[in-house]
Amino acid sequence: MTPAPAEPAAVRTHRRRPPPGPTGGRLANLRERFSDFPGFLSRLNREYGDVVSYQLPGKDFCVVFDADLIREMLVEKRRFFLKSSLYDVSDRFITKPAVFISEGDDHRRRRKLVERVFGQEHLEAYAEIMVENARALQERWSTGEALDAAREMHRVARTIAFGTFFGRDRQDAQGIGATAVRAFKRDLAIGFLPLSGLLRSLPLPGNIRAARTCRALDEIVFEAIRRARDPHYDGSDLTARMVRSRDAAGIDSAFSDEEVRNEIYVLLLANFDPMASALTWSIDYITRNPTVRERLEQEADEVLGDRPITVADYARLPYARGVFLEAGRLTPPNYYFDREAEEDCSLGGYEIRKGTIMQPCFRVCHRQARHWSQPDEFRPERWLTDQPPSTCPQHAFLMFSHGPRACLGREFATMEGTYILASIAQGFRLEAVADRPPKVDGTLLYMVKGGLPIIATARRSSRTGSTRVPRSSASQ
Repeated sequence: MTPAPAEPAAVRTHRRRPPPGPTGGRLANLRERFSDFPGFLSRLNREYGDVVSYQLPGKDFCVVFDADLIREMLVEKRRFFLKSSLYDVSDRFITKPAVFISEGDDHRRRRKLVERVFGQEHLEAYAEIMVENARALQERWSTGEALDAAREMHRVARTIAFGTFFGRDRQDAQGIGATAVRAFKRDLAIGFLPLSGLLRSLPLPGNIRAARTCRALDEIVFEAIRRARDPHYDGSDLTARMVRSRDAAGIDSAFSDEEVRNEIYVLLLANFDPMASALTWSIDYITRNPTVRERLEQEADEVLGDRPITVADYARLPYARGVFLEAGRLTPPNYYFDREAEEDCSLGGYEIRKGTIMQPCFRVCHRQARHWSQPDEFRPERWLTDQPPSTCPQHAFLMFSHGPRACLGREFATMEGTYILASIAQGFRLEAVADRPPKVDGTLLYMVKGGLPIIATARRSSRTGSTRVPRSSASQ
């Protein structure tokens, strides 16, 4: 793609007005940012429009809600908006640049090597682990059992991640991966606070736990790298694929061990909670939309019948895939991200000053009536023909971002969501326990807060031929 031309000097020097937004109140904004960030962003959009500025202590922000302006920012003017300094996490997590935080030629090289890891020829090996875990999830549940869907989806997402990243013989029995992700998220959150560098360096309990967790995860990652470098090892795990990834033209160098380690850390962060959250929201929508639930069950019956789900079923489960994508439209786990203006420029007719942290907000963009029919309704059928629907421009669906930094694991995540939801629908009817939608934790991701209680009632006998026995109402 041809790089976007520099803005003419007349444009750069012409005095444009800054984006509207609340004035003052930096501490009040910080408090609202950590107490209810999704609600804060929605309020800014309602009160000020599609491009809004706000301030936190020591930092200026600009939120972009309009799909066309988000595309302009991510594609046409991408050279003005680079990765934010908020992504400068402690070097206990990322010791060298990774595809997540690199720029320019370095980003191009890293992205090309990681992209090969998610190539179509490798997805089937990952899918085998996904379906194994989908079957195991179905076998583990009992009829009439009260479950926390959020906990169950975090469990299955972690198990699939470890199996695909390190091999099916490598399980996260100690919860190291999940603990590392929590520590990583805590470190990212510190980046919004004044004196973040000092806070990350102090011997605080959270920092000490993070260092200990990283050492434990490093042992797992470097063992997987050493195994992958053994010429006799023929495993198909993601780490091995990354170790073997090469530039077909022979121009760019392959990853070093430390680079592989950093990319694995980033991919774990991008996989664990976002995948679990997307599945949890999918289940919440299924339980609250009986028509959707029945159609999903019908598809599972027609395609799977009484047999276990297989890798080959993916293409035959378009409605399950639509449920996953529609949940991602209404409640995208990564509902915003940060870029930083590298120089003074303009966007949407507004002046953007150098150093401003830009925040495209996907959740609001996904509900704009000019791009989506019945935007606030959960309608998986809109995904049955095109992705996204033909009536909607591609850049108006940003669950996996857009442009040169679009998520490389899009197909990986969509396959995982499809297999899990279809297998659950085959074995169980899900019902909500609470009358109200779940609470939201929007600190960094759009996640269910406090769990999602559901009742799972068996729809058929298990594939081993045994019948799940309903529990008494008293035990429920």
